[in-house]
Amino acid sequence: MIWAGSVNDPTAAINAIDILGHACDIEGFPRVVIEAMAAGKPVVGPHAGGVLEVVKAGDGILVELSSAVELGKSILDLVDRRDMGDRIGREAQEKVCERLSIQGHVDTMVQIFFAVRI
Repeated sequence: MIWAGSVNDPTAAINAIDILGHACDIEGFPRVVIEAMAAGKPVVGPHAGGVLEVVKAGDGILVELSSAVELGKSILDLVDRRDMGDRIGREAQEKVCERLSIQGHVDTMVQIFFAVRI
């Protein structure tokens, strides 16, 4: 584990990690989680806040709110089971490409527009 502190090149930092352990439970829009998922990295985070909005079954691991033990155990499980982490990372990457891309956002907005148009 490396505590990198402030990073000037977030792309290099995301590419350098194997697993993103995200402990913040009050973040509204967890950009770093989305960036890690887009890079095909497995994410472990709290079952709360913005992480809960982004991470769903199969594309990440959600743990009990404020449970450092469960967060650590889930990260260690991914270290021990590289195949599982690789699978979760692929699922996450596909999800981001499909649902969180600019085109996906535009498609969703168009659907909403036509659904509420009178």
